Amino acid sequence: MSTRLTEEFRSACAIGPCLEVAASFRPASSCVAGIDCVKVAREVEAVKIRKTTDSNMVIEVTPDEWLAFIKGVKEGEFDLA
Repeated sequence: MSTRLTEEFRSACAIGPCLEVAASFRPASSCVAGIDCVKVAREVEAVKIRKTTDSNMVIEVTPDEWLAFIKGVKEGEFDLA
């Protein structure tokens, strides 16, 4: 979602009632069917993360927290080996 669209959405919600749309969780493209994977859903003010095998447990972070996490992954901060 673009920053412009996000700002427009927030402005519209500040004026009156808003409709909250259910998150659309997407698995990583490298996820193999039948194996535990992580799914991610992006909303206006949150990023939600859950396992494919447990839709009841959802972790919610801010977009800034998500970007910091992704940066850490790309820089190898969380490598297991």
